[in-house]
Amino acid sequence: MIWALLLLAGCVLILLGNIGLFRLPDFFCRVHALSKAMLLGCVLVLASAWLHFGTSAIGAKAGVTMIFLFVTLPLSSHLLSHVAYRKNIRRWRHQPVDRQKPRRTRAVNDTQ
Repeated sequence: MIWALLLLAGCVLILLGNIGLFRLPDFFCRVHALSKAMLLGCVLVLASAWLHFGTSAIGAKAGVTMIFLFVTLPLSSHLLSHVAYRKNIRRWRHQPVDRQKPRRTRAVNDTQ
């Protein structure tokens, strides 16, 4: 019965992440909402499958998939945000201004 509660909680978190995708104002807020909610929601859904199916092949695949999600989803959301920051994607107008100077990459033949 606990697997059903985990499944329901995971589906609710996935739904909240998708609502955040449409409700939040800019790209950075959307990536943040999706990465957190989707990771936790997908892990809860996979944990419910693992508890329901036990130690069979399906349960083992769910466990491996959880580990894969823990590694790849935060990394991909970080990379998306980093690329958007470097490309100067428009931010929300109420967000504080970033006072940090952009890094200048040196050319190969650049001498100082």
